[in-house]
Amino acid sequence: MALSRPIPIRMVAVAVTGFLGIAGLSGCASSPNTAATVGNTTVTMDSVDDAVEHCSKFINPSSEITPRQVIASTVIRGAVAQEVLNKRGVKLSNAERDQIITKNGMAALTSDQVCHTMARDFAGLVYLVNLEGAKQASADLVAVDVKTNPRLGSWDTTNMVVQGSSSLSQPFTS
Repeated sequence: MALSRPIPIRMVAVAVTGFLGIAGLSGCASSPNTAATVGNTTVTMDSVDDAVEHCSKFINPSSEITPRQVIASTVIRGAVAQEVLNKRGVKLSNAERDQIITKNGMAALTSDQVCHTMARDFAGLVYLVNLEGAKQASADLVAVDVKTNPRLGSWDTTNMVVQGSSSLSQPFTS
């Protein structure tokens, strides 16, 4: 009897270890639904796709980055700014954000709800620049950890832009 007991315990131990290993790895697995992780915030690929669909008409084409990358950069910049605002305990109302949108020539974006939301998020960045000055705001914004899904390209921390070739062969880990 003493010999029969260790086998089931060993089997249970192996099963538990296997489960924990799989559970632990799944937390690090690539996520095609994540466009970026920005500090503690997840930017979904759906939010970027919606913004691309609705807001591409407002983008002037560039030979350096695609319209998708321009919009992804704008969405991610908004999330970066919000991370800094959260760290400072600053809350901007939609009315305050809308004033920033109007003062900075982005009012056309308010004609579409998805673009209006993107512009409101981006207004946080403009607020920080106006509050702290470009040099300090840039230092604060660049300090936020950003990881982009390689399907969008790579994050250029200095210029706060998604750029370069997108890659389906590189897994995204958040």
